[in-house]
Amino acid sequence: MTKWFEEKTGVHIEWIEVPNADQQTIFNTSIASGDYPDIYMKTGDLLTLAADGVIIPLDELIDEHSVYLKALLDAYPNVRKEITAPDGHIYAIPKVEYNEYQATVAKMWVYTEWLEAYKAATGAENPDTIDEFEAMCKYFKENDMNGNGDPNDEIVITGQQNYGHDGGNPMLYLLGAYCFVPSGTLAVRFFYVEDGEIKTDVFSDEMRAGLKKINEFYNAGYITSEAFTQSLVDMRSFTTTTKDKVVVGCIPAPYHFRMLTAQGGVENAVHFTDYTALAPLDNVYTGEKVVPANPTEKISNRVMVTTACENPELAIRWLDTFFMEDVIKTMWHKGFEGEDWAWEDGVKSMDGADRAVVKYNDAEEQNTFWNRDWIGSSWINRDLVYCVAATGDDLHQMSAGALYYQYGKDVGWPMMTWCDDMDLAAEKSQLQSLITDDITTALVEFIMGIRDINDDAAWADFKATIEADGLEDLLEIYKEYYGFE
Repeated sequence: MTKWFEEKTGVHIEWIEVPNADQQTIFNTSIASGDYPDIYMKTGDLLTLAADGVIIPLDELIDEHSVYLKALLDAYPNVRKEITAPDGHIYAIPKVEYNEYQATVAKMWVYTEWLEAYKAATGAENPDTIDEFEAMCKYFKENDMNGNGDPNDEIVITGQQNYGHDGGNPMLYLLGAYCFVPSGTLAVRFFYVEDGEIKTDVFSDEMRAGLKKINEFYNAGYITSEAFTQSLVDMRSFTTTTKDKVVVGCIPAPYHFRMLTAQGGVENAVHFTDYTALAPLDNVYTGEKVVPANPTEKISNRVMVTTACENPELAIRWLDTFFMEDVIKTMWHKGFEGEDWAWEDGVKSMDGADRAVVKYNDAEEQNTFWNRDWIGSSWINRDLVYCVAATGDDLHQMSAGALYYQYGKDVGWPMMTWCDDMDLAAEKSQLQSLITDDITTALVEFIMGIRDINDDAAWADFKATIEADGLEDLLEIYKEYYGFE
């Protein structure tokens, strides 16, 4: 790809390769040295770097010397708005990627063989309500689902806390039947923005009712205590197994790779596709399914041009190449059309069309492209994501994303933040960590019975503790930090 790109652009690049583990350290050292490359395929605090004379504004260069990026920014004014700093300048070239399956995080997956056995025995369908989900859990608990003669070794619902905020904590899925609980990496946990106002359902009667129900699940043995404490590795030690040794029925996870470890070459191995994504639960008050959702287009700043660059016009023209249609396709499909992939008629795509991209190569074993997870700029739209053949892991994962996103309610937080007040940012980080951790701990303790969810005094003490942590201060900081004032 390096040779192809040089032939395409006529530009030779001296690449500085950086190991992932040392990326931040080397980047910081480079910035501190004052000896900058022409281009960083990494970003930091853009406003500070601009003020310190490290990087240059790119908006005029884009308008005057780019063709493909400018056209895309003109066609998608929301992206231009997100990447434009408060001073009116663009300081980094973006990466934009359509990613519906990660726009919602608190999904629940159930082992398909157990689900089908439950439905066949009871005449039930996939659960849509909290009561139907409870009935399924009860069946899993009371029957020897894996048929090994031990009716007590089944784990109905597990979880993990390395990424509990991304749906690894089972309470996030179950609370969806009662209230609106944003989580995930792009959202501000437990808080959302509606009509310009920052809100939370954490202290609501609906939240308390949800915790009471989940406490009942816990007391009935449907949720193990480890679900709220164990690591992802520990959880995978139970979920990564063979089909004759399955013990876990339900796994909360945003996508496949948070469920179990792939077992290439293992006979009769449990695979991601052996689990079915259950739909979000109906809200017990409204009867509607509603899940917190981030925008489907993930926007991130990826590439900066430095003040050391002697020919920024050429730099922009070179970077603009990444937004050409054939380059985007080559990068996304991980190889060259006609060699590594091709369009084939009569093949169903993930979007249901009768024509799809069929890939000929194994992305893990060939060396056509630079990086499986390209760190630089690109623009991946929905058509590119869904034009591939409807087979395997991709279809299973994308179907789960579509299932959840149709019920998505935007959490309202912007993707880009432009706060250049380092003291305010530090205060936000510290206070946000304290409050979200204290909320999470309290909710889990109510579920596990460490705190009595039926005790009005315990509930009042919970609210008082979060308020004493500085809840009102955090809300004011959010307004300033995210520009809601």
